[in-house]
Amino acid sequence: MILIFHWKVREDFLHFIWERMAFNGHELHTTNGVRIRIFRQGVLNHDAGPDFFDARIEIGDQLWAGNIEIHDRSSDWLVHGHQHDSEYDNVILHVVWQHNREIYDSSGNMLPVLQLQDYVPEPLLKEYRELFERIPAFINCEKLLPDVPSGVKNGLLEQMSEKRLARKAGEVTKSFFSGDKDWEALLFKRLLYAFGLKVNAEAFASLGENLNFRTFRKVLPDRRDMEALLYGTAQMLPVNPKEDYTCELSERYAYLNRKFSLQRPVVIPVKYMRMRPESFPTIRISQFCAIYACSHSLFFRLIESRRLEDVTNTLQAAASGYWNDHYVFERKTEKSREKRLSPMMARVVVLNAVIPVMLAYGQYKGNGKERMIKHWLNQMSPESNSVIRRFASLKMPAGTAAESQALLELYNTGCRQQACLQCKIGTHLIGL
Repeated sequence: MILIFHWKVREDFLHFIWERMAFNGHELHTTNGVRIRIFRQGVLNHDAGPDFFDARIEIGDQLWAGNIEIHDRSSDWLVHGHQHDSEYDNVILHVVWQHNREIYDSSGNMLPVLQLQDYVPEPLLKEYRELFERIPAFINCEKLLPDVPSGVKNGLLEQMSEKRLARKAGEVTKSFFSGDKDWEALLFKRLLYAFGLKVNAEAFASLGENLNFRTFRKVLPDRRDMEALLYGTAQMLPVNPKEDYTCELSERYAYLNRKFSLQRPVVIPVKYMRMRPESFPTIRISQFCAIYACSHSLFFRLIESRRLEDVTNTLQAAASGYWNDHYVFERKTEKSREKRLSPMMARVVVLNAVIPVMLAYGQYKGNGKERMIKHWLNQMSPESNSVIRRFASLKMPAGTAAESQALLELYNTGCRQQACLQCKIGTHLIGL
């Protein structure tokens, strides 16, 4: 008998159940009453084609070798157009949650169907509904997370920390091979992006793309020329400058523009809204130039460092004296104080620029620094942002930068994507 249900199940949950054999597999039958025995459920396919390859299934008295296709409803076979695709002719079993019609392959053969809902234990479904059917304020497991054992949480954090390091190093390596294969230029761009923080990251990245590092390198270590190039390329200089500092920068940029035949920049405008004045792009660019002005061969000074303190000390440079009583061009403040990069901001730059480049460069040279980098991450205090604070409120606090980075990776690549079934906590909560 064909049954029609209206409760929809995510296909990744069905993949999860099938891959882990999380159902009563002793007395399986097709929807036509033929006995099924599973010798091998197959290998999950992450690309186009049937969901599982190389399965071994006995249906009745016949042993079949082939592929498995999984759907919420059997009619999804038609919705996806598989009846016209010969790639699905080797499907030996159609596994569905709800069987609502008979299905035939492109040769006209009726597919045997296993209706999975008849065999999945109710407790597993209950836990699944707990995770996926509520509308969370933060993450799916927020009501259940506080009671998850610390061993499960710690194991997940270690996994996410490794994943984040590998992903960021992979991004850097990809940029290196797709670009000019210049490690110093790559660090220059990564540092700029990190200095932009969340609000101006894209604007600073576009600045790095518009200003060729070879040009920037030619003016080192002249701080005024560096500032003129960056402010000018970012189109931040006043149109009619009045103060000595801004007049000098405008004149220098005009000269450098002629000297290097600079192309007209096409950059993303910087933003000032929703930022503390100390983080204004004007201040950050001057601090950025100060680091290059004070550090001969900055790349090797940062990347070859053995001590975290040496890196953070190098990064904590002060903006030009003009910015002691300015936050924006030609608008003087009443109070004057040095605008030096804070230890907290230096930590952000280390996490988002120095460590990824250091790890990728070490892998490229064959002298990986994974152990040292992990030691650094465990030395550093955790970041403080809304995501980290929300996890802390659910009894999953970060005690180190390694753990806060792991939580950010978990949230961005797991929780926001509702990838609970690929998560150690998710599988723990549904009892597997």
